[in-house]
Amino acid sequence: MEVALEHVAEAIEFEELEIEGTKIHQHRLAAHDTPPDLPDVRDALVASFPMIQLPEIIVDIDARVRFSWLLIGREPASEEELLYLYVALLGHAMDIGAKRLSMMAPGLSVSGLTNALQLLEEPGSLRRANAATLEFMQAHPLAVHWGNAEDCAADAMSLDATRHLWLARTDPKLRNLSTATYVHTLARHGIVYDQPIPLTRRQDGAAIEGALRQTVMPIRRVMTDTHGYSAYGIALGKFVAVDLCPRLKSFRDRRLHLPRGGRVKIPDVLKPACLTDISLPAIIEGWPDLSKVADAVVGGRLSAVLACERHGTAARGQKGYRAGHQLGLLLRTLHQCDTLSIPDFRRATLRLLNDNERTHTLQRQIRRAGSRSRRGRRAEELGAQSGALALVTNLVMAWNTHQMQGTLDRWRMTGERRVDSETVRHLTPMGFEHINFDGVLSFTLDQHRVRILPSSQPPKAPDRAAG
Repeated sequence: MEVALEHVAEAIEFEELEIEGTKIHQHRLAAHDTPPDLPDVRDALVASFPMIQLPEIIVDIDARVRFSWLLIGREPASEEELLYLYVALLGHAMDIGAKRLSMMAPGLSVSGLTNALQLLEEPGSLRRANAATLEFMQAHPLAVHWGNAEDCAADAMSLDATRHLWLARTDPKLRNLSTATYVHTLARHGIVYDQPIPLTRRQDGAAIEGALRQTVMPIRRVMTDTHGYSAYGIALGKFVAVDLCPRLKSFRDRRLHLPRGGRVKIPDVLKPACLTDISLPAIIEGWPDLSKVADAVVGGRLSAVLACERHGTAARGQKGYRAGHQLGLLLRTLHQCDTLSIPDFRRATLRLLNDNERTHTLQRQIRRAGSRSRRGRRAEELGAQSGALALVTNLVMAWNTHQMQGTLDRWRMTGERRVDSETVRHLTPMGFEHINFDGVLSFTLDQHRVRILPSSQPPKAPDRAAG
């Protein structure tokens, strides 16, 4: 703590920060210098992408990942079963009911689509398919340059809903009824975990829960906004080896909280901005209770969401809450000092949160054709909608990544263009200008039949000479 405070004091001395009374002012970050060839490389990559339909992307990635096998739990028995699965996946992602889906996919019955929609509500299947797709995406060499594998950003995205859904709340910004899906986006891109939540609920527990329950790669730091913050949540996250790094609203108004009794040496220039209100004896006294809660969360006996709700503010006055709150304020002070004195850390936080917003833009593009159906009255339906939207989003990003890698490899082999790692670091797979999300859902399996349906025979062509 003393070292962190000294770094902040040095930044003030070198006029990198300004202190005014109890407030510490940060200067706006200068524009990050990007490689001069980045615009040309990005334009050339986009030009190399073929114009494609969303159903074609789904079939192409399924041929490489076989996520359909994971969704069903076996190889699809027929082409018809596979088509019902694909259309139902898009139905959940776009929030479209079986009746409208049957009009978008000629030849598929309403009853068959209803059964397929219910099949995707089975717990765990969408998560397994999503993990397999993400692993395929991360296996590409260019993904290594995109960021730290142990970092991710977490945020909620509102989804339009109707009054028939018990989870629907009024969106404070749009003023309409909405639910929300809370997603964790890796620094190397791709949604690693999703969960449906009420729109107005504090999200610190959801941020911890996603980092713990995902199985793709270990996550150590989760960048969030103010909704993903509480002092108790930061302390609980530290106990379970997840650092919450929030971008706090009204950052300059937040004081630096330090232990009482002069235990920490405070630089003179920072004394107006510090509060010595942390009781170390209170932390020690409530440590066993806080440890028990953290142990239950790690063991899966208690969700982090429920832990933050029941043992957070709702348990005000209890030893465990007081210990978590006091410890969380200390940890928040360390985080504030890092944000104030380490520009690269601040820039990394902002970049991850911005990438997460770009992922939400792609999700909204996928879902925009939705009709706000009445599906979602049950928790299974809400989970299926959130999981399907995350899976389809990852399918698009995985296809973009594969196309980018193929183009970069071709350039390197032919010597057409040289692209260094610094330029690759600024490329992202969230673009969708080359993808058509509208129209009739038509899936062509001929080219990939051997991979997706190895045991099924192709349908026989009609005999034109007969009759």
